[in-house]
Amino acid sequence: MAERFARIRRRGFAVLLAACIVQPAIAASASAVAKDPLALAARKSDKASRSLLLAATVAGKRMVAVGERGIVIYSDNQGKTWNQSDVPVSVTLTSVYFATPSKGWVAGHDGVILHSVDGGQTWKKQFDGNQANVMVLAEAERRLRDADSASEQVKKVAAAALDDAKAAGEFGPSRPLFGIWFSNDLEGYVVGAFGQFFHTNDGGEHWESWATRLDTPDGLHYNAISSTPGGLLTISGEAGKVYRSRDGGKTWQALDTGYRGQIYGVLGTPNGLGGEALVAFGFAGHMFRSADGGVSWQALDKQTAKSLTCGIALPNGSLVLVSQDGRLLQSDDQGRNFTMTRTGTDMSVVAIVPVMSEKKAALFGSGGARFVSLNDPDKVGHQ
Repeated sequence: MAERFARIRRRGFAVLLAACIVQPAIAASASAVAKDPLALAARKSDKASRSLLLAATVAGKRMVAVGERGIVIYSDNQGKTWNQSDVPVSVTLTSVYFATPSKGWVAGHDGVILHSVDGGQTWKKQFDGNQANVMVLAEAERRLRDADSASEQVKKVAAAALDDAKAAGEFGPSRPLFGIWFSNDLEGYVVGAFGQFFHTNDGGEHWESWATRLDTPDGLHYNAISSTPGGLLTISGEAGKVYRSRDGGKTWQALDTGYRGQIYGVLGTPNGLGGEALVAFGFAGHMFRSADGGVSWQALDKQTAKSLTCGIALPNGSLVLVSQDGRLLQSDDQGRNFTMTRTGTDMSVVAIVPVMSEKKAALFGSGGARFVSLNDPDKVGHQ
C-alpha cells in the first residue's frame, strides 16, 4: 500500500505543484536536509524579497507575502521596501490569510500552520503534518467502523482510505496544505493535498479534520479556499471540482464544472440580477462561468494555454485573472468576456494583491514581486 500511496503522490505533485511552480522550492541544501525543516527556523537573507513567493495578502495597510524555505516578508510602504519575518520553520509556505490587521495564519508544506498576532512580523507554529497524520488515521479507522453495515463498495473505499492513511503516516509529515481562510479571528479552515480539510474554532489552538464533510472518497486535492464578495465560501480542487458553502463552511455541496483538470480558484461578481456570477479558473487557461451560483457552468473561450494561477475581484465588480507567465485577463461584464494584456514581466506568477490606492496590482512568483498598473498593464515596475 505504501507503493500505491507513493504513486498517488507522484501523480498529484506532478500536476498540482508543477502548476504552482514550487519545484525549485523543494531543493534544499545538504545541511538543511540533515535537519527537520519543521524545527529549523527560516534563514534570514537580504535577498528574501527576491525569492520564490507563492502567496500574498494584506494585513490592514501592510502587505505580507510567503514562499520558499519558510520565507515571510512584509511591507508597510506598498512594496517599496520589504522586511523579513521571524519564522520557526523552513518548509515552503503556500497560503496566507489575515482575519484582522494583527492576526494572521500561514499554511504550507509538511502540513504546517503558523500564526501571527503582530501583523506578520513574528510567527508561531500551531500545527503540522505529524498531527495531521494522527487525525487522518483516526478518521479513516472511524469511517471503516461506520461502514460495517454498508455496501461492499463503501467498505472497499473505506478500507482503501485506511490503507492510504497508514501509508501516509509511514512517509511522515509529507502532505502539503494549499489554502487557508478565516471568517473571523477564531473560526478558520485549511485545505490541501489528498482531501485534507481541517477546521478550528479557537484561532488555531486546536484543529480537527472535517474531511468527511466533503464527498471526496478518492482523496482529490484541494487547491484553494476563498470567499466571494457575496459571502459564498468555495473550495477549488482537482478533477474540475468546486465545493460551495452558503453557511460559512458548516455544510458543503460539490459542484461539477464539467472539466476534469485542476481548478485553482473561484471569483465572484454581481450578476446584475440580484445574485452572484462565479468564474472558476485553472490548468492550461481553462475558465468556466456560472450565472446561478454554481448549479450550471459554461466553458469560456480560452485566452492562453498557460495555467491561470490566481485572480482578484475588484470593488467595482471587475475581475482580473493572471496566467502563469504574467499576463492579465480582465473582465468588466460579470465574467462573460475577458481581454488579455501583456505585462512585460518575465516572472512566473502565482499570486496577486490589489494596491487600490495606486490603482495597481502586485504580482508574486519567481524573483519576488512586480507591480503593474490595472489601467495600463504594459507599465511594469520592479520593487
